[in-house]
Amino acid sequence: MRDVRQLGAALSLFTVAASVITIPLAAAEQLDLPRPQITAWIVAIYELPSVLGLVLALRYRQPLLLTGNIFVLIFIVSLNGRLSFAELAGAAVAAGAVVIILNFWGSTGSWPNGFLRRW
Repeated sequence: MRDVRQLGAALSLFTVAASVITIPLAAAEQLDLPRPQITAWIVAIYELPSVLGLVLALRYRQPLLLTGNIFVLIFIVSLNGRLSFAELAGAAVAAGAVVIILNFWGSTGSWPNGFLRRW
């Protein structure tokens, strides 16, 4: 009985992962990306967070899952190639920089009260 439950869990995880991979592939097709860039994007979306999640899980002895935002990928697909990959990557870097600045500024832990008190 235990093996059947584990097999069911593994099968459902594989099904979700296999179906979700189609979203960035569709976006890559619309952006007309070359194969090496598609590979790098898939690695950045799936492999790097998985490795970091495994390291954190081993370090803190609890399952910590790092994932990308599937809704951002769906939004990219909905753009139908209106923005280039470089523009999308630049927007992601800019958004990450804003998050880092807000974090160092101390606004993320007490949002919105701490932020509003500063103004």
